[in-house]
Amino acid sequence: MFFKSKRKPAGNTAAAVPLSVEPSYVGRNTTIEGHVVSDGELHVDGSVRGRMRAQLCVVDRFGVVYGDITGEIIHIRGRVMGPIQGGAVYVYAGAHIEGDVYNDTISIEPGAYVDGAIRHNPQILQNQFRTAEVTAEKPIVEIEAEADAKPTDAERQKLRVISSKS
Repeated sequence: MFFKSKRKPAGNTAAAVPLSVEPSYVGRNTTIEGHVVSDGELHVDGSVRGRMRAQLCVVDRFGVVYGDITGEIIHIRGRVMGPIQGGAVYVYAGAHIEGDVYNDTISIEPGAYVDGAIRHNPQILQNQFRTAEVTAEKPIVEIEAEADAKPTDAERQKLRVISSKS
């Protein structure tokens, strides 16, 4: 009666990624070597060796990234071996980071391991995060129209994007 609280609208105002965009997912048994770029969410529960760029990057509990991560929002629950550049960086208990973290805001839970410098830079993403401008030079391997076509040895050497563990 005397202390009426003002109710906030029920919408999620902190979401930078539209809800209609489905996340890209790297599963537990998958290893990707090379650059991974997404305009929306990118969840890693497997292994990535290379550069990751997305609006929302999530390295889950079993995820391992050997390379740098750039994004507006970054959640780390797994292992990262390389620099992290993000607007908002969240490091959860059990996470392991070996590399510098450049951020606007950061949250580190007790039990997380960070070996590297943590630097505040509010303009970190102004000139660096532009996924629409990143284009592929050319396809690594052309897709054959026939279903039974087998790659040559030269094409197998060029194809180093995905290896899957059984």
